[in-house]
Amino acid sequence: MKNLYDKDKREKMFKELLEANDYNVDFDWFYEYFQEEHADRKNKKQDFTPESVASLLTELSDVEENNGLYYECCAGTGGIMIRNWDHYRRKFSPFDYTPDLQYAVVEELSDRCIPFLLLNMMIRGMNGVVVHGDCLTRKCKNAYFICNVNNDHLQFSGITNVPHTEYFEEELSVKFESPEYVEHKELMDVELIQDLIHR
Repeated sequence: MKNLYDKDKREKMFKELLEANDYNVDFDWFYEYFQEEHADRKNKKQDFTPESVASLLTELSDVEENNGLYYECCAGTGGIMIRNWDHYRRKFSPFDYTPDLQYAVVEELSDRCIPFLLLNMMIRGMNGVVVHGDCLTRKCKNAYFICNVNNDHLQFSGITNVPHTEYFEEELSVKFESPEYVEHKELMDVELIQDLIHR
């Protein structure tokens, strides 16, 4: 997580990851690693969504009907979200697509998945909010705003930790329960965050 908060280190890492994956951003690079190393099949019956299922779900749930808005609970590292993002952006020419055409709200409980979910959104220049918490009880450890401030699909997004205030608890329908809140305001002020929530 520390590397995600340091813009220079983060962007260096992003460029290395892009090069290692031949600049192909239409799928989750971490799927196989997480499926083998981190899926808790025994205790939590946890698996990660296969690529073929992610593609099928994307075809069935056309985000165009939702004006580019996307929601997913139990997002894992973001495989379905990435497929959905890629499917929607390909409806536009590279000259017409801008990141503000899409906004994702994703939720995940796993401490292991959150850094990769954030990375997957940021490296693709996406906009949205990530809620780190339980989608059933609404208990929340943290929430993050991801924003491509230049609205340029060839640039990376930045990150801001959502303040643990009653206002944001109400807006996100969560109850912050983590004493470990770290303030990190990299890219925007509270008014802009409020505007993004009300998109």
